[in-house]
Amino acid sequence: VCRLSFLMGSKKKGGASSGGGLWVQRGRALLGVLAVCAAVAALLALLCVCYLSAYARVCAATTRRLPSPDAVIALYADPQMEGGDRVLAQGWYGALNNWINDRYHHHVYASVLAAFQPDYAVLLGDIFSCQNLPHKEFRARLLRWEQVFYPIPEGGILSVVGNHDIGYGYEVLPPVVRRFETAFQSRVNQAAVFHGHVLATFNSMVIDGSKAHGEYEDTYEFLTTLRERAEGRPILLFHHIPLHKPAGVCVDAPFMNVTEEGFVADQTMLSEQWSEYILAALQPPLIFTGHDHNGCYYEHNAHTTEYTIPSMMGEFGGYAAVLEWSWDEAQQQYLYNVVRCPFVSTPLALSALLTAPIASALLLALLALRRFLTPPPPPPKRKDE
Repeated sequence: VCRLSFLMGSKKKGGASSGGGLWVQRGRALLGVLAVCAAVAALLALLCVCYLSAYARVCAATTRRLPSPDAVIALYADPQMEGGDRVLAQGWYGALNNWINDRYHHHVYASVLAAFQPDYAVLLGDIFSCQNLPHKEFRARLLRWEQVFYPIPEGGILSVVGNHDIGYGYEVLPPVVRRFETAFQSRVNQAAVFHGHVLATFNSMVIDGSKAHGEYEDTYEFLTTLRERAEGRPILLFHHIPLHKPAGVCVDAPFMNVTEEGFVADQTMLSEQWSEYILAALQPPLIFTGHDHNGCYYEHNAHTTEYTIPSMMGEFGGYAAVLEWSWDEAQQQYLYNVVRCPFVSTPLALSALLTAPIASALLLALLALRRFLTPPPPPPKRKDE
């Protein structure tokens, strides 16, 4: 009896039982700290998700805008949609990558449309990632394109042709050009009057030399007669390959690789000769191009500014831009404004989207575990008889 009393007394004086209680208290304290961290992470991730959902509206509300623009045009460049070749090379990962990219591009496209309500949308070339697509693969990507670039603004979508759509000058084939025009319902050389301006695009892949001589002749005639057909209206140019600029102005330096036959095999910018002609003969107030995925801004002279729009691919931040203009009665001239709206890279977007539910689930698990470790309340004191 005495030994039993001694053992029972030792537990009351801080033996194994009190030590276990101390570890439980420390565990509960640690779980409390972890729960606070998880709550902060979940809150920050939720705020990020809210921004990702409304980023274009934030852009529209926080940048300088014309009060009542006559026209609004949304601009996107170089989505370079991939397809079956990536699936063959990477299996399920390639298929998942295509699926994510489609939804990423659609979010960028649709968000800008919802925030700015443009009259018109322009895709500045390199819509697909390869110009040598079999017909079946081309049709498969076109079906995905119709789902990604939807809805269509009231004025429609102008799809500018790029080197990844038909190739550079040395490899351009007329049937490939016609396939592009039919699929996207956009002529590679075309002009249209729109709110007092002429919106024009031309085949910039062939103008510096192409094996497809007929395509070169069509583009040559289009450019050399455009000023006359504009009938005094200002010309806004939308094409894929940027005009020539000095080295160091943009990420891409001027470069042109020409075959022995004199056909362009690769180029970062148009030749100086054609660039000078476009600036002098057409005198466009604004030029919008793609091709250089990093983008560029350059004032060629007092009359012409060129915006090379960065790629809307996730690697380059899901970029988009918006052009708007209006007529100023007091100054008797058009006022132009270009709004630039970058999104975020694909890894950042996925991190925010995954962190929010994971952190929330972890928070709930920590709170449940902490509650499990909470000791039950002591029994009521025995009443003295």
